[in-house]
Amino acid sequence: MEPAKHVWILALAIALYGIATGAILIAVPQACLDAGLSSGAIGLVGASGSAGYAAGCLAFGRLLRGASTRRVLLGGVGTTLGAALGLNAAGATPSFVACQMIFGMAGGAVWPFASAWMLEFQADGIARTRLLRFYNLAWTTGTALGMYLTGLLCRGGLVRETFTGAAGLLAAAFALALVPRSRRPAAGEPAAPAANAPRIGRSILLAAILANVTAVGTRSLILVNYPELNRALGFEADRMGLFTAATVLAMMAAFAFGTVYEPWLGLRRVYVVMAAALVSCLLAFAFVNHVAVLLAVAALSGLVNAVTFQGSILAATSHFAAAPRRGTTLHESIIGLGGLFPLAGGVLASELKAAGTAPLDALRSPFLALAGITAVALGAQVILVSRRTAARRLLPPADVARKG
Repeated sequence: MEPAKHVWILALAIALYGIATGAILIAVPQACLDAGLSSGAIGLVGASGSAGYAAGCLAFGRLLRGASTRRVLLGGVGTTLGAALGLNAAGATPSFVACQMIFGMAGGAVWPFASAWMLEFQADGIARTRLLRFYNLAWTTGTALGMYLTGLLCRGGLVRETFTGAAGLLAAAFALALVPRSRRPAAGEPAAPAANAPRIGRSILLAAILANVTAVGTRSLILVNYPELNRALGFEADRMGLFTAATVLAMMAAFAFGTVYEPWLGLRRVYVVMAAALVSCLLAFAFVNHVAVLLAVAALSGLVNAVTFQGSILAATSHFAAAPRRGTTLHESIIGLGGLFPLAGGVLASELKAAGTAPLDALRSPFLALAGITAVALGAQVILVSRRTAARRLLPPADVARKG
């Protein structure tokens, strides 16, 4: 089988896993609301998945450094299937947290290893940026579809049934992932193109990470904390499916046209524009109720997430040019850390409610707090990249010349 066909099959398996993941991400907050959990408990449940994911990425990346990428991914998909069935039976905060931790840790054995598996095909002459676009388009397409359909199912009261459906999709993803071969260069074989690329400095990497953390934090607040504000305003769960699907669809579109913005990644002006866009999105979700406006800003947050995601993974794999799996592991663990914002947001909302703050104002507070954090992070990014004026761009010139 030609290498390109292996890439397509792997991309399809990733897309199916993305559908299941998107379904679970939307269904969990609705299941928590149906179970009567508090704002703090909902934030804890949402953040526990991200905490498990960050821990899984770091642990598996280190402990399974010499293991087959294919085998680790298959183990992660199978464990995710078990977590989906567990979420179907969960009814109290401890059980939701436990299942979410397992779900997150399982994802830590899937996403960084899936992208690393894709990058193994560089040895067959396929460019790194092209492989990353395959990966990014696969997971965004699947996740968006899963989120949108689950919003409709939850409005119809089929919250628990969503977890069962996700388990079936995960079984199909597992079967597909058995087909592609794990392509790693043999001893004495020329290194992949990424290994010969210039290694970027830590300050440039840190700036890219900060941008990704704030973007992921914004997306996480919309996904985990906004459903309670949405319900308090008198709206239905189907809006959540629309907003989150719009976010991921915008990411998908941005990844498809990565050749347009990739040469500019790492510049100060790009960080300024992205931070301004994130602050606008956070303020809109805090104070605007019109669905058309929120759909637009949800899509805008998706565009920013795509740019920061691509910047982070390019920076990480360039910093660890000789070991791309270390780069993808770091990148995905940062996404998990960005997903911890809902925990702090849930605690903040609960504390403000207890102090007598109006419920709607308390539920808006996490979005305002993250807007301030994003502004502070932007200042740090500008300082970090200003130190390395000649080496700000994240995409090496050689990659710019051959991308496509």
